Amino acid sequence: MHYGRFAFSRNRQPTILPIPDPNVAIGRATEMSPNDILRVNRLYTCNSTSSRHNLDPNEEVMME
Repeated sequence: MHYGRFAFSRNRQPTILPIPDPNVAIGRATEMSPNDILRVNRLYTCNSTSSRHNLDPNEEVMME
């Protein structure tokens, strides 16, 4: 759930750099992972169900 490193750049310089390793690839996801969905649901205290029935909103989520 990231923009690419040159998102919003006006001078072709990176606007987003990962910390601590600026060489890590970012902005490559094409869809949300089950972990992304759980984290967003928790952030917004969302109790709605997902189309993926194997997701448990009460499950402990590993922070990457």
